[in-house]
Amino acid sequence: MVKATLNHRGELDVTVGIELGSTDKVIELEDQAQSLGATAIILTTPFGSAVSQQRMKQHFIDVHSIFPGRLWIYHERPLSDNDMSLNTLLEVSSLPRVQGIKDSTETDTLWRIRDQFEKLGVTLYRGMESKLMSGDTEDCNLVSIANLEPELCHQATYAKHDIQLKQNIERKIAEHQLQKDDWYRYIKQSLAKRKVIKTDKLINEHEVEWNVKSETSISA
Repeated sequence: MVKATLNHRGELDVTVGIELGSTDKVIELEDQAQSLGATAIILTTPFGSAVSQQRMKQHFIDVHSIFPGRLWIYHERPLSDNDMSLNTLLEVSSLPRVQGIKDSTETDTLWRIRDQFEKLGVTLYRGMESKLMSGDTEDCNLVSIANLEPELCHQATYAKHDIQLKQNIERKIAEHQLQKDDWYRYIKQSLAKRKVIKTDKLINEHEVEWNVKSETSISA
């Protein structure tokens, strides 16, 4: 997927997501992504509720020391089962090549000190559809619904906020079933119907096996 995206990106920048639970595994895939030409990656903290703040910080330092491109921080809890403190986030954000934070939480904690991140050259991005209408109109959004409703997301970022826009967003979130845990399933189904992608099968559920040699997908 990374190779295909990089081959067809044109003038667009590409950030590769690596959502794995240990530093070693992240570095392993980071190396593969770099060999394909990736110049930016986004990663979470190591997985586990017992991971200390110091371990989280060291995780990003270790990856930063090896990967020569830009780093993004994926700030969330459901996947990693832990939370970075504000102090840890600010310390990690001070690393020279950390560019942005995707805040996939339901709080405004980071946004209350947005100016401190901006002084470090780090941009905050809203990562939850439920927070699309939060804060000032110049807030940046990086949400799943952008795959299906890019114009609506553009309006949420730059247009005047009113009740009609809020209702449109809520309607589209419900229509695309993005409130469900397996929201990605419905995004793929919509993209397949629009013929943007060829199949809505899910690899992680073993619905598709990938034949690398022939580069064809086979239903399991």
